[in-house]
Amino acid sequence: MEELTHQGKMTELENRIIVELSKKVVDNIARKYERIRKGVEGIMGGKVIETEAKKMYNRGISEGILLGEENGRSEGIIGAIGILKDLNMSESEIKKQIIKKFSLSEDAAAKYLKECSK
Repeated sequence: MEELTHQGKMTELENRIIVELSKKVVDNIARKYERIRKGVEGIMGGKVIETEAKKMYNRGISEGILLGEENGRSEGIIGAIGILKDLNMSESEIKKQIIKKFSLSEDAAAKYLKECSK
C-alpha cells in the first residue's frame, strides 16, 4: 500500500483508513477467543477507538472551519470599510470604527485600510 501511495494511486488518508480498519477487523476476529478478547477489551476499555485517519479528517474539518471564519471576517471588515468610504467617512474615523466594531489593533486596522486603498 505504501508503494501505491508513493505512486499517487492512493492517498495517505486512504492508506491510513485501510490500515486502521484492518486493525479493527483483527481485533474483532480476536474477540471470539476469550483470553484475547479480554486483553483487547482491557486495552480498549470497552470504548470505540477513533481511527487516526478519522482524527486527521476531523482536524482538517476544524482547520477548514477556522479558515472559513477568518476569511469571512476579513470580507466583512473590507465590506464595512467600503460602505463607510461610500458614506464619505474619513479614513481616521473609519479606522476608529473598525477598531471598535471588530476589536482590531491599530496595526490590523491600518492593514485593512491599506488593502482597501488599492
